[in-house]
Amino acid sequence: MGFQWDPAKASANLRKHGVDFADAVGVFDDPLALTARDPALTEERLLSLGQDMLGRVIVVNWTCEARRSASFPRGGPRRANDDTIRRDTTMRKEYDFAGARRGPVVPAAKGKTRITIRLDDDVLGWFKAQVHAAGGGNYQTLINDALRSLAEGPAEPLEAVVRRIVREELEHPRAPRTRRRKSRAA
Repeated sequence: MGFQWDPAKASANLRKHGVDFADAVGVFDDPLALTARDPALTEERLLSLGQDMLGRVIVVNWTCEARRSASFPRGGPRRANDDTIRRDTTMRKEYDFAGARRGPVVPAAKGKTRITIRLDDDVLGWFKAQVHAAGGGNYQTLINDALRSLAEGPAEPLEAVVRRIVREELEHPRAPRTRRRKSRAA
């Protein structure tokens, strides 16, 4: 399952609640998360309570396009009378998770292990920026891909790699070198 979001909503959520959507997607693979239907009747929305990527316990109000199209094949979502329709999209102060389903929304793929790791803020920021530039995603996948490429990279020692690159650059200069001549005063 891919994660997508509206950049404007992501910015507003970060300002208002202090939660980055790139961190909030961690709730979807939390094995102890609780997921229930949102009591809003204007559209099918779900609520998940769980830990985000940073280990904070948060509530995520979300929708799934595939689920929406399967649930409302014709005419959109069902409507109740005007007194029961919730028109705003603001989060409530309390939600009832009594009938919620426990477990991850997106089960972990076989061969994946959930761990906790500490990264430098600037490194984490770079990966988050990549996810935001793509309009959604999961920065843990990007970190995993970067680590995999390092692990599967050349077995050549770093010193040998640097020497090879310098040698190649010296053999094949990119731009012709020109020397400036000093003008002689007469």
